[in-house]
Amino acid sequence: MITLYHGGLETIEHPEIREPNRTLDFVMSNRKIVGFQHNYDVVVGPVANDKVYTAFALYESGTTSREVLKMELKTYRLVDQYLFHTDAAINFLKFQSSKRITR
Repeated sequence: MITLYHGGLETIEHPEIREPNRTLDFVMSNRKIVGFQHNYDVVVGPVANDKVYTAFALYESGTTSREVLKMELKTYRLVDQYLFHTDAAINFLKFQSSKRITR
């Protein structure tokens, strides 16, 4: 069993599929292919941050090579995210509780 935590600005009462408002998974394809979509139930990988986007921008502009991009990305300490894209994937989750944390 894996315990997953969701952090955000709103309280989640139950897992649900939402339309993304940002393109953070499959970073390169999302940046290069307009309307990019995939057919995976779950995607697991590091959260893209400003450093990641800067590295990709340098690669896209031709300033760095693919090899340099790979080496650069390996040096970052990123947090993994789990993205559930289908109802089939959501059905494997068992919601336990929600907790609002204030300062």
